[in-house]
Amino acid sequence: MPRYPLPRPLAAALALAFAQAAIPVRAEADLTRLPLERLLELRVIAASSYEQSASEAPSAVSVITADDIRRKGYRTLAQALESLPGLYLTDDLGYSYLGSRGFNRIGDYNSRFQLSVNGLRTNDALFDMAYLGTEFPLDMALIERIEFAPGPGSSMYGSNAMLGVINIVTRNADDLSGWRVAPGIGSHGTRSLMASFGRRFDSGLRVLASASGARTDGQDFHYPAFDTPATHGGVAHGQNGERLSRAYLRATYEGWDFETFGGRRDKTAPSVYLGSDFNRNETRLLDGLAFAALRYQREVAPGTALEARVSTSRYRYAGVYPGLAAVPDERIVPDLATSADNRDDALGRWHGAEARIVSTAFTGHKVVLGTEFQRETLQQSNRDPSVVYLDRMDRGRRVAFYAQDEMRFSQAWLLNAGVRYDEYASFGSSVNPRLALIGNLSGGWTFKLLYGSAFRAPNAYENFYVASSYQANAALGPERSKTTEAVAEWRPNERWNGRVSAFHYRFEDLIEQVDEGGSFVFRNRGSVTGRGLEGALQAILGAGARASASASFHDVRQDDGLRATNAPRYTAKAALDAALGSANVRGAIEGSLVGPRLDRDRGTIPAEARVNLVFTTLERWHDLSFTFAVYNLFDRTNPQALSEYFAQAQGPSPGRRYFAEAEWRF
Repeated sequence: MPRYPLPRPLAAALALAFAQAAIPVRAEADLTRLPLERLLELRVIAASSYEQSASEAPSAVSVITADDIRRKGYRTLAQALESLPGLYLTDDLGYSYLGSRGFNRIGDYNSRFQLSVNGLRTNDALFDMAYLGTEFPLDMALIERIEFAPGPGSSMYGSNAMLGVINIVTRNADDLSGWRVAPGIGSHGTRSLMASFGRRFDSGLRVLASASGARTDGQDFHYPAFDTPATHGGVAHGQNGERLSRAYLRATYEGWDFETFGGRRDKTAPSVYLGSDFNRNETRLLDGLAFAALRYQREVAPGTALEARVSTSRYRYAGVYPGLAAVPDERIVPDLATSADNRDDALGRWHGAEARIVSTAFTGHKVVLGTEFQRETLQQSNRDPSVVYLDRMDRGRRVAFYAQDEMRFSQAWLLNAGVRYDEYASFGSSVNPRLALIGNLSGGWTFKLLYGSAFRAPNAYENFYVASSYQANAALGPERSKTTEAVAEWRPNERWNGRVSAFHYRFEDLIEQVDEGGSFVFRNRGSVTGRGLEGALQAILGAGARASASASFHDVRQDDGLRATNAPRYTAKAALDAALGSANVRGAIEGSLVGPRLDRDRGTIPAEARVNLVFTTLERWHDLSFTFAVYNLFDRTNPQALSEYFAQAQGPSPGRRYFAEAEWRF
């Protein structure tokens, strides 16, 4: 009879959990006993760009708190977002791509979500990508909460806010006071180290600083499309390894707030891109992001505040793709390449400014008036050792004006109306309104009727990229969408919270990559219509246990009536966490199910089910706390949808992984 011994790291973690359960602990706040307003009715920013009650926000907002991140062991922003209703991921071993309510176009660079940190947009100016994986330059331990407002947000945020707005609120010096050091180890040679320091000085100055690094050796992946004796049986050895580093600094004093953060990731990936040599596993992807912002806020009159921000940002990308006849060339950025056949390089720098007035001076109204400006310099190149296909620099600018009024008719009902005008040097202008009728009624019920339009401007990559089999198209226009949604929220008491949404959206003039006689070019040619129903329920059970469940059903169709690719008909999530023997040790189990999808060739990708298991010590013993997580507990390796950049339509996914971390506070 075969035996299935418990993996040593898992056995060690279980032993640690039971040992910790017997240790006396200091009395600290029990988060499971906080009132509903603290747990489920957190004030949010993402929907309207100012702080408001989630029940009055013009969106079905979801919130992931710092406590959620720790208890459920989220290591990346993508992992955390995947737990929310209606969201799902696709991973090509280079980047993680987020889908919402059945929409996730294969080859999309997360450019239909807008991602911000404390209100600062972090989509880069070259690809408009929202970075969600390990390349995202902010440690999860620095996050106070993640807010997700699904649906159109262009009336406040402009381009990219088509599927939703993701806003990250970071922790401050009071939250992370003193020194913290957190070493970690994990599967495939993963090791990490993070250190942070926070302090409030007597002068009122608050400073938070952090630095971290991590490294993973990689693992083997099997590609059936390359399963021949000439290509090592289709096995790519030692891939998906990476080295990354991050840094963060924030200083606040009275009305001033300075923040800067950045990171660099150097990643290996299997050589399965078009034209690559599978036998030479030397594909490397480098991403470097850096941001800095200075904010100022003051009350200029009773009930009226002025907010202003200036920022500067930078993004660098480099990709090395080994070809069938590689020639060593150390002249091309020798810190990356040793024998590059084809190489992509991109460098973007952009600077922005924003000013706005937020006023409640008029009875029954909360008015926002604002303007934004951004200027950018963008460089792109693509070359073989002997041929330069692309080497160009472009400059761009955009300016925007927006207004919103939250009009309260009574204690129960309000109307939120907003509009934004964006002017681009490249294609012209776009105007996008939003309306939300919201009623907070008796019995804990809230009803919302929402309508909005959104757009996405073509980016520099889509406009100007050229390579051996790629053409530019500077004549692209913006994508446009319209969405209608009805939401019913239910909060009968401080233990239960539920929500049901019915939605309909239509996307037009989608920018898609088209194969025109062996050469790829971006065109405005796609339209998609989606409709569906989404529900979520959260509960605080006995002994402080917490449970949540959600399900989303959607039907997404192209104009020809066929199902859209990478569009599951349903997603489902469930999670439970509870104390194990004492309030000191908690265990959390989280499961997700994503329905079958179609790949780019309309082949079927089976339904995908995953389970994660996490143990944490929530309170400190001798200023130490521990986390142990097993991701993909049952080692499910469903195929992933791949874009036209790859030689095959489906690729492998990582199997079971574990990670253990200790945090020392002093």
